[in-house]
Amino acid sequence: MAKFIKLKCGCVIPIVDGKIDIDYDNLNDNCEKTWKLYQDGHTRSVFQLESRLCQNWSKELIPTRLKDAADLIAIVRPGVLNSSDENNVSLTKVFCERKNQKEEYNNDSVLDVLLSDTYSILVYQEQLLTIAKKIAGFNGKDANKLMKGVGKKDATLLFSLEKQFIEGCLKTGIVNEAEAKAIFENIKSSARYLFNKSHSYEYAMVGYQTAWVKAHFPEEYICGWLKIAKEEQKPLEEIRAMMSEARRLKIKVYGPSVRNLPETDFFIDDDCVFFGPSSIKNCSEDAFKKLNESGIDYKNIMWTEFLILYSQFLSKRQLIPMIQVGCFDDLSLKSRLECEYEYNQWNSLSLPQKNKIMKFYINNPMKNLLDVIKGFSSENPKVEKYKLIAYSLENCPMDLRDSKKNLIEHEKQLLGINITCSHIERASVPNTALTCKMINEDKSKDKYKEYSVVGEISEFSEFKIKSTKSKLCGQMMANLKLNDATDELDVVVFPDALDEFQSALYEGNVVLIKGKKSNRGSGLILGEIYEV
Repeated sequence: MAKFIKLKCGCVIPIVDGKIDIDYDNLNDNCEKTWKLYQDGHTRSVFQLESRLCQNWSKELIPTRLKDAADLIAIVRPGVLNSSDENNVSLTKVFCERKNQKEEYNNDSVLDVLLSDTYSILVYQEQLLTIAKKIAGFNGKDANKLMKGVGKKDATLLFSLEKQFIEGCLKTGIVNEAEAKAIFENIKSSARYLFNKSHSYEYAMVGYQTAWVKAHFPEEYICGWLKIAKEEQKPLEEIRAMMSEARRLKIKVYGPSVRNLPETDFFIDDDCVFFGPSSIKNCSEDAFKKLNESGIDYKNIMWTEFLILYSQFLSKRQLIPMIQVGCFDDLSLKSRLECEYEYNQWNSLSLPQKNKIMKFYINNPMKNLLDVIKGFSSENPKVEKYKLIAYSLENCPMDLRDSKKNLIEHEKQLLGINITCSHIERASVPNTALTCKMINEDKSKDKYKEYSVVGEISEFSEFKIKSTKSKLCGQMMANLKLNDATDELDVVVFPDALDEFQSALYEGNVVLIKGKKSNRGSGLILGEIYEV
């Protein structure tokens, strides 16, 4: 027998056999928690409302019901968005203001009555058909012909239909000739991109379902989003978007670790989201099949043991990326470069040589590969190869300390996102910090002058550089707006800074930003960022 949990928002969730069993077809469509997500513009990943444009208009519209969600999907289409009223204001803006009663408008004409559901604005294809039938006396066939003619921009067909439309209006006597011409011009300018109402409502329902899950089960939602990101056309962009959303939701996300095997995909544990090892480039789930069949005690294994006894189950093409993204960080105190160097030294041995050392190690377990090689070499002094490896391990010709730059580059390349270096040091606000207003009003032309300012990130948007004239063409950069009590400040984030500081770049985060003035305005170019 099913049990039910009633949440504070009023939603009821069935529990079957101890597990949540969500009935998506019968969700509470009056859930304030879900609509708050729309109203705050947090529709990233919500079906049909993923883009920055949709997020912004969702805040403007303030949806409270499925009809609003359907209308939102329709009014961000070019037909409404790119059309303007007599004051050259976008009809999407006008729609939002009328819906929220910020703008008064006449609604007593026949056309207004026909468009009453959409605040006297032509939004849906079905409305066009109704107008043609009711006002111009078109039959269903001619009305449909009109809609198709407008959609295809068939000038010849439209010319004949315009004449028929005006003559029809005069026959019905509902509007005069001037009004008929104005209505037809409105149809021509907007109808090409009008959305189908039934489609809009269907999309709105699917969108609401995704938003509902996001509002009530954010960790599961983020984890699910990550799992399907790999199959998207631009998986790395999807992963970056997910990380940004996870930070906004204050969900902790951890990188892949051997400790988490045999789990290979993204998973949730203790309200935290974890990258699975299969999320690493070149590491499919099949790569770990033999490893998982070997009976490894992942929770207690150490790096040297893994290297000697189990690294054979993975190819170099798989194991090196695992090292570079930190899969073995929990297994030792060694740097990633040290682990990589040790693996390369170990891998230079032949299979028979490895097997001999493995037998020695099983009987003589040691913490470090160097100690193992030395110990084995002392029993096999005639084999120069072992002495050479021992010497190389003891006298490494390079610095094996991990650099922040390498960590960032490896994780971005192999995971799509930086995790290890994502923590931005918290900083106390310096006395030299200025306000947004002071920076905006500063007239200094010193291009080397550095500014410090503290504020909240109110807007953040990433974009790809498309200009072929730029050396950065194809790379991602971002714009953000920083707000304090005095003013709003624009900040430009170039690709290098975006890679290094991406974890702190999300709406709602309060940060200390250091940077120099932009040549193109009063804003700043991001140099450094710290969480306050």
